[in-house]
Amino acid sequence: MFSVIIITRDRLALLQKCLDSLEVFRAALKFELIIVLNGEDPLSHAFLNDKPDITFLYSSQPLAPGAARNLALENVTKEWTFFIDDDAQVPPDYFSYALKLLKDIPKAQVIGGSDTFPHDSKGLALATSLTLESPLCTGLTSRRHSQSGLKPVRADETSLTSCNLWVRSHWWLKGLRFPENYVRGEETILLKMISLQTDELWYVPTLKVAHQRRDNLKSIVRASYKGGYYRARTLREYGGDWWFWLAPVFVILHFSAIAMPPFFYGCVILWLSLVSLVSLKISIEHKKYSSFFYMIALHWIILFSYGLGFIKFQTDDWSGGEPK
Repeated sequence: MFSVIIITRDRLALLQKCLDSLEVFRAALKFELIIVLNGEDPLSHAFLNDKPDITFLYSSQPLAPGAARNLALENVTKEWTFFIDDDAQVPPDYFSYALKLLKDIPKAQVIGGSDTFPHDSKGLALATSLTLESPLCTGLTSRRHSQSGLKPVRADETSLTSCNLWVRSHWWLKGLRFPENYVRGEETILLKMISLQTDELWYVPTLKVAHQRRDNLKSIVRASYKGGYYRARTLREYGGDWWFWLAPVFVILHFSAIAMPPFFYGCVILWLSLVSLVSLKISIEHKKYSSFFYMIALHWIILFSYGLGFIKFQTDDWSGGEPK
């Protein structure tokens, strides 16, 4: 009934956890498993090459994420395609719930769920997961990471994430593919293209996967920067909501410290107060009190990095530079 697609490289330990969570259901559900090794990685290559029950695809040169996914799509043969990241795991009741949703929403073209933190997550990785739930950090896309609400609701790309995404495979037969010139946010474009032809895109907050977040600051900054850069490009090429501009405004406000110090410090106090309240609420809800101060810092780090990336695209665009 469905194909599972995973793109991986240099994360064998995480990939093994992902596959372990899937293999429990393999015999009963007989799903098709397609894994793309996206670049040189001898350990993962040896591991995957020794698995005859998967469709193993290999590109010695790293492809853009969209191109790697498109390579996998050429091998899909089932009615539905389930995308999951190599650093995510499905809980024991995941597929029984997912398959029930496919029956209960028969006209659905896309069904997506949320991502949460694994039970053994800690430190910076845990705090990052919690921070992404905050609308003060991720705006409307915070719904991708929040389990609030019980019922399926119609959705757009702001609610859907590629680490927990089901798409009817007939879209691939129609020629729809991920853009291959985006390093980040390629699923946004795909979902926008589908939403132009149907409103049967659904978000189910209780359809959860456990997603292991980055545990070092450099990776968080890099991912946030790229996210801002390619969101700005998406807005330029495909349009979108105005509120994405709040991140670059957040960065620009820091320059008011020079011209209008009282205004700047007033904004800082207000912002820190709101962030502290939201961080406290989320940490209490999850009983992860030690993440509170991490979350306050991560709000600033993620927003500032995202805003810088957003601004960098605008300067590249205005100067006639080629988008990266």
